[in-house]
Amino acid sequence: MDFIRLAAGEELPVLVARVDPGASGQQYTAHLEVWPPLPFELELEQPGRYQLMVRARGQFAAGAWPSICVRVGREDAFRTSASLLGEGWQRLPVGRPIALEAGKVLLSLFCPNPVERWGHGHGHGHGRGRRPALERCPARA
Repeated sequence: MDFIRLAAGEELPVLVARVDPGASGQQYTAHLEVWPPLPFELELEQPGRYQLMVRARGQFAAGAWPSICVRVGREDAFRTSASLLGEGWQRLPVGRPIALEAGKVLLSLFCPNPVERWGHGHGHGHGRGRRPALERCPARA
């Protein structure tokens, strides 16, 4: 597995881009497990509250839509989250605006409930996974 080294010194596995003509730039990353997250760095000129926007899609499975959570730096807790509510590509805010300091900021997007398979070994067969997919994630002040 390949790793990407971020300026903060953290190493994360590289996500493989997949192709979909419906995605901007025709590429996206699939998140069939919680790890690895989708990391990206921002260079912020000033501190403030920023709203993270994503283009994403998912599938309803096991009674829920997939979620997206945001981690800042190496914090243990997620700062904010949102649920995907459709199988087509959608642009949506991830939770509420979050306070960020000026300078380089590492953000990581996690999909904590992908449920690729469920019920295995319990007579339920394989469920249809939620299969969250993320396209891009610009931050705005």
